[in-house]
Amino acid sequence: MPIERIHPSAGLVAAIHEHARARRQRVLVEYVLLRGVNDSAADAHDLARLFDATSVKIDLIDVNGTTGGFERTGREARSAFLDVLGSARIPFAIRYSGGQDVAAGCGQLAAGRSGLVRLSSRN
Repeated sequence: MPIERIHPSAGLVAAIHEHARARRQRVLVEYVLLRGVNDSAADAHDLARLFDATSVKIDLIDVNGTTGGFERTGREARSAFLDVLGSARIPFAIRYSGGQDVAAGCGQLAAGRSGLVRLSSRN
């Protein structure tokens, strides 16, 4: 990722582990699954290698709709990703992502084609 040039992830990962040890509690790491970008079993293996299972809990987030041109991970890829994390004993949670059916999921409102969403009120 381009941000690596300024803020290498190795430094961030070391800081996460150090913080977890100092606080004696896991750090919640949020990870947005993007179809075909970072949702493969190999990506999950890479993620599991980055972190000490006693230091983190991974909060998995499904991208909403086609926000930013990204698509939601398919069931099979998601299941394989979770299997790898489970095998590596990396604790994880799957964040509930509601509102997609009415284009009101996280990130969808800001990405709307019409700009601002206007709500009408009845008086």
